[in-house]
Amino acid sequence: MKKLAIKVFTDPACPYAYSAEPSRWRLRWLYGDQLQWRETMIVLSGYQEETSARTPEQIAKNFTSLREQYGMPINDRPRPRLATSVEACRAYVAARRHEPAKAELLLRRLRVAAMGGELLDAPAVIEKAVADAGLDVETWRGWTTEPATEQELMKDAEAARRPSDVARGFRRKLSETSTGRLRYSAPSYQFMDGTTILFELPGFWPLEAYEAAIGNLAPELTRADDPQSVVEVLRWAGVPLATKEVAVICNKGLDAVRAELEKAADFTPLGQDGFWKFG
Repeated sequence: MKKLAIKVFTDPACPYAYSAEPSRWRLRWLYGDQLQWRETMIVLSGYQEETSARTPEQIAKNFTSLREQYGMPINDRPRPRLATSVEACRAYVAARRHEPAKAELLLRRLRVAAMGGELLDAPAVIEKAVADAGLDVETWRGWTTEPATEQELMKDAEAARRPSDVARGFRRKLSETSTGRLRYSAPSYQFMDGTTILFELPGFWPLEAYEAAIGNLAPELTRADDPQSVVEVLRWAGVPLATKEVAVICNKGLDAVRAELEKAADFTPLGQDGFWKFG
């Protein structure tokens, strides 16, 4: 089976990466295992001497804007303090090294916790996400102290701070750290052939841009039909999905999908919307 590798620069604390999840779920539905994903941690905060000048109130205002623009559920109340993401990124990298299948679920749990109002540098928050992902907390703790985990985390963060010449041509799609270094913003996609970048889309792009890239780079990939029902989607996903995620996967409007979900699934509110689970 032909496969296309996609490297994604992301961070569990990033609301833009979270807001782009509906597009990624749609790509997963359409192409399944033909796409091989590799999440690379940016480490938005807590890396080396980098600091943030934003206040919790400014961040909350940005959350409000993003949830209105993209429709993903976000608790936009100001957090009691600024939280760093480095520990959550380390948690993910440790799991990625030893249990890659569960690492993906851990990243999802961490994202939802962050957007739900939790502080991602609180040990209890991270450990709950670890347990919810099906990992043994004590075993995972040992992984986080291994030198190889720290080395991989630093490798991820440094890769994020070395955007390619192509990416630099899209300056508005990159970010700048407090120390003046350019870095990829989340989510940035690199379509790969081994270590060679075939094509890249730095920063947030519409779903159509990703589909066009895949269609050009790997036209031989088989594309699935749209799902027949929201129940089919929820069973396939295996995790609770936001209304917006289900709508994008189904290629339907929000109101129509919400009406279907209300008849078939259980709802857990978060922010202005929430998540759906079947059974």
